[in-house]
Amino acid sequence: MKTGNLKVQAITDEVLAEDVRKALTAERGVRMALVTQGEPGGVEVEYDENTTSLEQLVGRLRAQGFDAEIGGYSAGHAP
Repeated sequence: MKTGNLKVQAITDEVLAEDVRKALTAERGVRMALVTQGEPGGVEVEYDENTTSLEQLVGRLRAQGFDAEIGGYSAGHAP
């Protein structure tokens, strides 16, 4: 398992944070996703690198309308 960080713009409330968490944890190979609200919001995700990648997870979020990218944030906190 690996841990990676994503930046997601405009996670402004708990509903959006939960939507992001659900989208990621629904992906095969994702063990957990810790989402922190903010502008940008942060996501710390634990995933099986043999099953998925951060690029695929960003694509999943973008397909659901989130402005996401691989980033150096750890659950919403600056590096």
